[in-house]
Amino acid sequence: MLKNLKSLFVKEEGKTKKEPSEDPLKNKKVEAAAEDLSESSDYLSSQTGGDENSEEQIVPSIEKETPRTTTADTKGEISDKFMDILLGAMKKNNKEGFDYMEYKQSLQSLKKMDMEDATRFQSAFAMAQTMGATKENITSSASYYLDILNQEKQKFQQVVASQNTKQVTSKQTGSEDILKAIANKEQQIKKLQDDIAKLKEQYASAKKEIEISKTKVEKTKNDFLITYDLLESQIKKDVELIKKYLQ
Repeated sequence: MLKNLKSLFVKEEGKTKKEPSEDPLKNKKVEAAAEDLSESSDYLSSQTGGDENSEEQIVPSIEKETPRTTTADTKGEISDKFMDILLGAMKKNNKEGFDYMEYKQSLQSLKKMDMEDATRFQSAFAMAQTMGATKENITSSASYYLDILNQEKQKFQQVVASQNTKQVTSKQTGSEDILKAIANKEQQIKKLQDDIAKLKEQYASAKKEIEISKTKVEKTKNDFLITYDLLESQIKKDVELIKKYLQ
């Protein structure tokens, strides 16, 4: 069972340890944001009925999730979900006969006994030899399983790359278009502000000219009226004198 297989790799090191290890399953780090993705085509096929052509089935839409803030912690950590997927791929491709996987099981069984690593590895190998295993067989099969894991890694990276294009790159392009639209609107606003400033200057100049013209008209009117009054008064006075002196 997958649970028993997981115990070969997880329990012997402990989940709380953060020390580096040569075992790719122990120091596997993944981005927390990628937890929204379906990490393996094998796993996804089991979830989607084997329809590998459906991207929506392979990867749950990130847009449906609540957007994370840019300050979210993206530090990787051991994931049970990914562990099941990777170990499931190893189990699916397990070769018949005694190889690295069976040797690992022997090591795990001997770990329950109080013995040094050297003794444990040698004792497990002694049991392996009785099953026809050799050192070369065990190490070569370990390389085989590393290849299986690497294939799963490549599948996962392809899915991540696809989702990055759909969910990040496309949105980034859209956000850049928004910035361009903002810049365009800002230019329009600046032009309008410049136009308004010019119109205000024109208005102030026109208002000043109106005041000057108004003053000129008023002065001209007053000059006329004064001149008119002078002539009128003289003529009226002359008429009065004519009537008085000419009988």
